[in-house]
Amino acid sequence: MPTTNIYALCEPGTLTVRYVGKTQHTIKARLKEHVVTAKAYNHTPIHEWINSLDKAPDIVLLTTCPDDL
Repeated sequence: MPTTNIYALCEPGTLTVRYVGKTQHTIKARLKEHVVTAKAYNHTPIHEWINSLDKAPDIVLLTTCPDDL
């Protein structure tokens, strides 16, 4: 059964949540996508925040749920 991962992007080295999202892919793949998109477009507050960091944000898996919910 396919699942959806709910995750948080946090300030590096802390648990300060800056963004909550969902993905059907691994959270590692989604983090990479966030970073690549931020570098390419930088047109949203989340992109600006990611680009302002010295390193990639931390990503934390909050929960996993079935896609049919």
